[in-house]
Amino acid sequence: MIGYTLSCEYVVENYSAFLNVVRKNCDYFSIILDRKYDKNYSKEFSEFIDNLEPYHVVTFHNPKITCHFWPKVFQVYRLCKQTKRLLAENKYIFDYHDNKTPDIDIAFYQFNRRMWFSTIIHEDLAFFYPFSDEELSDLRGTGIAVPEYRKFKTTEFYFPEKSNVFDVE
Repeated sequence: MIGYTLSCEYVVENYSAFLNVVRKNCDYFSIILDRKYDKNYSKEFSEFIDNLEPYHVVTFHNPKITCHFWPKVFQVYRLCKQTKRLLAENKYIFDYHDNKTPDIDIAFYQFNRRMWFSTIIHEDLAFFYPFSDEELSDLRGTGIAVPEYRKFKTTEFYFPEKSNVFDVE
């Protein structure tokens, strides 16, 4: 599988167009939280998370993904009309410099639970894993730079069907 590294800044600058491509290609997304910061959210972010709750699919922990020995917890949500609207209204989640957002990351997944796009927002990094040349062309058509020289080989990642957070409570 081929992935591309790009800047979150491009996503922020082209957010509306980016969400249109996400809507076309993805069925799920996750908010990836650092357990250390649990409950220390701004009012705006807390409301955003609360509004997502009816669309929650699964919560999981990936032991390979940690930050300063604190486990990362993935909250997966259905990408539907309502959650797309919430994402559109909360552009700041891609901007680490905005004080509304804690240290989170976000990822988008296709219908089969395969990761399609992920971020490390505090590093201003995003990773795009296109399944086809059409998906690559669609993202490049938004104005988001996806340079060929930032291409890398990787393995596919799928989120689990059932929650597995008992080991991080």
